[in-house]
Amino acid sequence: MSSSRFGFSRRLYAFAGLICALIGVVGGAAYAYWNTLGSGSATATVANISTVSVAAFTGGDAPTTALLPGGSSDVVLRLNNTNSYAVTLSAISLSGSLTVSGGIGTCGTTGVTITFPTSPSIAVPAGSHLLDLSGAASMSTLSQTGCQGATFQIPVSVTFRK
Repeated sequence: MSSSRFGFSRRLYAFAGLICALIGVVGGAAYAYWNTLGSGSATATVANISTVSVAAFTGGDAPTTALLPGGSSDVVLRLNNTNSYAVTLSAISLSGSLTVSGGIGTCGTTGVTITFPTSPSIAVPAGSHLLDLSGAASMSTLSQTGCQGATFQIPVSVTFRK
């Protein structure tokens, strides 16, 4: 009988040893996970943003509203983003004087003012897209009669960021 009890004890000790070894492995892995230090280096480069072209009307482009004395109209820009990624239009402003052509007569006093968004953040995907700036052009009632049917060229400067 002592031999069977002695055999059981050996198995118990072996099992206890296995449990202790398992606890040591798991505990060591946990310790290594929480106390691992590391160092390294990395480099990155910033690609230059390609030119994004801006054009006012091209064939088929038109604002959704007409500019009339006492009213406002959209300013439509065609943006051509030649980058393979979207860019963000972050600033837009006038870059010169408004010019007039094609009215029914003299249009010296246009009464036209332009108000662009002050802090735009407009995503412009790759490719050619229309940007409709709703109500950006307005015309006062002081506009001369000769301005009827005229086209107003609005020079703009835009800033894009990646």
